[in-house]
Amino acid sequence: MDEVFLWGTGFIANANKELFLNARAFRVKILGFIDNDIKKAGINFLGFPTYSREILYERHYNNIVICSDVYFNSIKSDILMDSQIKNVKVYSIEEFFYPKLLTKIRASIKSNDPEKDQKLKALQDASFDVYFPNLPRKISRDLVYFDDGMPYINFEGKRMYYPMGSFHEGGEEKFIWDILREQVENSPHEYICKKWKDDLYVPHGVVIDAGVCEGNFALRYIESIDHLYIVESDPKWIKPLQMTFSPWKDKVTFIFKYLSDNTDDNSITIDDFIQENHVDFLKMDIEGFEKKALEGASNTIKRGISKCTVCTYHRRNHQSDIERIFSKNNYATWFSNGYMFFRYDPEEYIDFELRKGVIYAEFQKG
Repeated sequence: MDEVFLWGTGFIANANKELFLNARAFRVKILGFIDNDIKKAGINFLGFPTYSREILYERHYNNIVICSDVYFNSIKSDILMDSQIKNVKVYSIEEFFYPKLLTKIRASIKSNDPEKDQKLKALQDASFDVYFPNLPRKISRDLVYFDDGMPYINFEGKRMYYPMGSFHEGGEEKFIWDILREQVENSPHEYICKKWKDDLYVPHGVVIDAGVCEGNFALRYIESIDHLYIVESDPKWIKPLQMTFSPWKDKVTFIFKYLSDNTDDNSITIDDFIQENHVDFLKMDIEGFEKKALEGASNTIKRGISKCTVCTYHRRNHQSDIERIFSKNNYATWFSNGYMFFRYDPEEYIDFELRKGVIYAEFQKG
């Protein structure tokens, strides 16, 4: 079993929590975290002890994995130049864990799986990501501007606002990476499928956008939409979304609650806010609550939503469960290209399954 110290307790470490908590599945024993901030020594982080670097002079171990992108090279150089740290290999998270993860995913694909060949092909030349096949790492770099202290970018000729602190620093510039990376053609996470694009379809009429974040999907089509329901549960997006859509406030309804199968102080169902109205387009990307939200939209679904695009990768079995909800209500369904391994879901480490990212559904009249 490989014994490893993890270096760094910041954002990157937090983002890989489930990977670390399930390290024993890869025959890896995590000895703890190292952090240069001596105030963190002795605390518990993600269930592991945190040490100052001096522990590296005292313990036996084989590897150090650096949990940082921006400072990786400087941290690695610092470790290699420390004469008291000997005979140790230094890796990025990707270099150390990814070959082990790919081995597990390949082994999980059953010989009688009808999609075996497609899955194995998707794993070829893969990178440390949730998308298979992998997507381009960097497509665009959008400069950040400020409006009375609120950051925004110019998105297709419209201002799209962000919470404070959302941007990256680059010298005198402030910028945001890759807001549309997951929406490139043939992405497993693509909201508008090739069939709809080929038909020149544009979301219009009454549209529900659930799981909005910065709002780029709705903002792209706002001019063709008659009425837009924006559903977002994260309070940090309230002010930015209100500012982004202020030019169209007369045709936008904001719902800052969780979508669910019941309505209470914190949650609401689609059936309750739509009531008897028709919905032309539904987009749903709500971090694993999609099935519950669709169950709370049973009447709306039965009446017929013209087109739906719903994420299915957040939870185990959502691919089949959500497909069943649409199919039994007279919808034609199909899935996005490729696959996803959602390494932030603890259940992914049960059987290391590849999941379809998005289901598309069209109501069949008659």
